[in-house]
Amino acid sequence: MKRLDKKAIGERVYLLENGINWESYIVIAHDSPSVAYEGFENRVTLLRERTLASPVTATFFDASNYTNTDFHPWLNGELLVGGIANGFLLRLGEDVRGLITPVRIPFRAGSGAETTVNSGVNGLLTRAFALSAREVGIANGLAGVSGALPEDEGVTFPYFLEGDEAGPARVRRQAMAANGSGVSWRLRTPTIGTSTLWGINADGSAAAGLWGWFVGITVEARPAITLPSNTQVDVDGRIDGTVFDEGSGGGNEEDTEDPKEPPEKPLQTFRVSSFTTDITISKRIVFNADGSITETIVG
Repeated sequence: MKRLDKKAIGERVYLLENGINWESYIVIAHDSPSVAYEGFENRVTLLRERTLASPVTATFFDASNYTNTDFHPWLNGELLVGGIANGFLLRLGEDVRGLITPVRIPFRAGSGAETTVNSGVNGLLTRAFALSAREVGIANGLAGVSGALPEDEGVTFPYFLEGDEAGPARVRRQAMAANGSGVSWRLRTPTIGTSTLWGINADGSAAAGLWGWFVGITVEARPAITLPSNTQVDVDGRIDGTVFDEGSGGGNEEDTEDPKEPPEKPLQTFRVSSFTTDITISKRIVFNADGSITETIVG
């Protein structure tokens, strides 16, 4: 077993969804990315590797208002469908869900031409969230980026690279749908002055106004969550919701797999003779596997 914080940026871990499938999640940050975030201390941020279909229905026909759409409650498993809660978090097992505590993320409140970003203690309280354009390396002033973006909507998470030119930065943002095909996916960032959202194209490039308010459609999403740094990860990268006891120092070793018994050493036998003028004494000396020595006079 290892601690989750021993996993490097970019490594994968696996969470069981719907009690059937072990889905891959990428480690994208350790601890708090900046003062714009609350509740990220001693936690690891994970991003679902494959996308999920999510609702985009918006009240007042404005998909750019992140908290005023079906998207935010759906991520947190709080979207009511026929009076029954529905959404991403409910796909995870109860033990894992219990480790996903609320955090505060920076976000643009409101809609339309509003540019103010609430952050820190005023950030949006949530357990699961969509990434912002800034968090995936998209911001005005960076290479290849130009568009109606709110400023200071967080910081670039360590997994991602800044800029939007063809190359490694785009590759890091590419995603696949459940069927293995490349797909575009949504961010939480609004396109300022419109009712649409920013997103990431299938080739990893950023796109303003990728989705609008169309009622009843679904778009692809990649939920992000945080788990405690001392969450246990087994040798196959799987997480079942167990944590190490911090007081015991468990999981801090370089290799925390179950120790194996050392191979048994063969007995080494030597015959040693001692001579005097009158008699000869011979001893049989045996070096045992536990390091002890047995001496026997053999005549």
